[in-house]
Amino acid sequence: TSHQVKLLITGIEVWKRNKIFGNGMKSFRYDCIKLVPQDDPNFLKEFSGVTERRAIALSQHKVKKFWCSFHPHNYYMQVLVELGVVGFVTMLLIAILFIIFIFKNFLNLRENKFENLFILSCTICLFLEMFPIQSTGSIFTTGNATYITLISSLVVSYKKIIKTKIFN
Repeated sequence: TSHQVKLLITGIEVWKRNKIFGNGMKSFRYDCIKLVPQDDPNFLKEFSGVTERRAIALSQHKVKKFWCSFHPHNYYMQVLVELGVVGFVTMLLIAILFIIFIFKNFLNLRENKFENLFILSCTICLFLEMFPIQSTGSIFTTGNATYITLISSLVVSYKKIIKTKIFN
C-alpha cells in the first residue's frame, strides 16, 4: 500500500486512543511512535534519547503496517486525530454553514461582473484546497491555514461588497 494509505491507517489508530477530544495539537508525531510494539527488546535501546526525526525514521522500519510522520497529510484526518470528534464536528459545522452561504448567494454570482468572477474563483480555490481525498500539509503549522482563512474571508465578505455597491 502507498504511504498515504499507511498514514491514514496510522491516523485512525492514533485517533482510537482519544476519540472525543483528540490527542492535542501537533501530537501525531509523538503518538504515532507509540504504535510501535514496545515488547521489542531493542525498542528502549533504539528510541530512548533519540531525536524526534530519528524516532520517526526508526518506527517506519519497525512497523510495516503504519507510517509515522509529523502529521497525517490530510486536513480532515489531522483535525480528527488532534482535536477529536469535538473539533471535527465543529469544523464540519463551519463548513456546512459556509456551503449554505455559498448556495444562498449563488443567484447573485450568476451575473457577469468582476466581483462575481473574483468571488467565484476564490470559492473554487477554497474547494480545491479543502478537497477531502488529497494529500495535504499540516493545517496547524504551515501557510495552509492562512491561505484557507484568507480565501474564506474573501468569500464571506462578498455579501458586504454587494450591499455597499447597492447603496452607492
